[in-house]
Amino acid sequence: MRKVIIRIIVTIVIFTVQIMAGAVAFSVTKNVDGGRELGRVESADRMVQVRLIVVPSKPRLSDTIIFRLEVDADTAVKIDMPEFGNAIGTLKVLEINEEVNSVVAQKENRTLVIKTIPTQAGITPIWSMPITYYKRSEPQDKKNVIELNATSLEIDSAVTPDLATLDDLKSDYELLQIESNWFWRIIVIFTAVLGLVLLFSFWFFKRREKLESEPKLSPQQIALKRIAELLDKRLHEVDVKLFFVELAGVVRWYVEQQTSIRVPELTTEEFLKEISQNRRIKNTISNDLAKRLKLFLESADMVKFAKFKPNQEEIMQGIKYAQAFIIEWIN
Repeated sequence: MRKVIIRIIVTIVIFTVQIMAGAVAFSVTKNVDGGRELGRVESADRMVQVRLIVVPSKPRLSDTIIFRLEVDADTAVKIDMPEFGNAIGTLKVLEINEEVNSVVAQKENRTLVIKTIPTQAGITPIWSMPITYYKRSEPQDKKNVIELNATSLEIDSAVTPDLATLDDLKSDYELLQIESNWFWRIIVIFTAVLGLVLLFSFWFFKRREKLESEPKLSPQQIALKRIAELLDKRLHEVDVKLFFVELAGVVRWYVEQQTSIRVPELTTEEFLKEISQNRRIKNTISNDLAKRLKLFLESADMVKFAKFKPNQEEIMQGIKYAQAFIIEWIN
């Protein structure tokens, strides 16, 4: 009878350990996924569908981040894929490869695989991606454009905690060597299993609390995040004047954080004059960057005060100027 009870106890302990090992394995592998969709768009004639996927879905500073720009198009059209430079936002581009799959149901799939590495944690902008296509039955100069909207990607700097280990578990043979005082042995085993469960629970909730806690952001990260929020609200499609007021306000706020200049109290002309005459600021900002800042602020003033209505390309150019200034100028 005693041997039967001992075997039952051993079976329960092994089953408990297997469940815990499965939970640990799940916590290790759950981030290995197929990625997350950042955007999707379909042409008005439904001949072209585009989507952008990022892998991993929740990237960290230590990850290699891969973007997959997937384009499904009717065989009746010809596609010109977009070109990328050396960087996407704050991500450095390592290599770009194109995959062309076989034609299925009169659809051809082309995928750009863009491998990047992050240079810093926080919010990074993902600019809009235009894809040009031509209908084979129409003249070559008659082009159509489908565009993925600009978005952003948050890169976590958290380091994965050390994984639990099962190295110290006793073997089945050792467990079967329980001596006659089996009752106290059962108490010890139960206490050990309970302790492991409590330890695992503490590790799990501590890890979740760490992931959920909001890290302290730098002025650069805050500014990029505010621009990303403006884009998410699609304010430039509703009220372009208010959008440029907000966008210029973010740039001015960033300059104020990086310097001692009280930007809100100055006009654009006074602000640019202060930058050009302030020796400490002048030493930290290149002539090219200063020219781009001047061009951006003057363009924003035209929208705000001269009732100038920019087109889509001019709006995206203004967004890129603002993001590039914030990314490139770190005082």
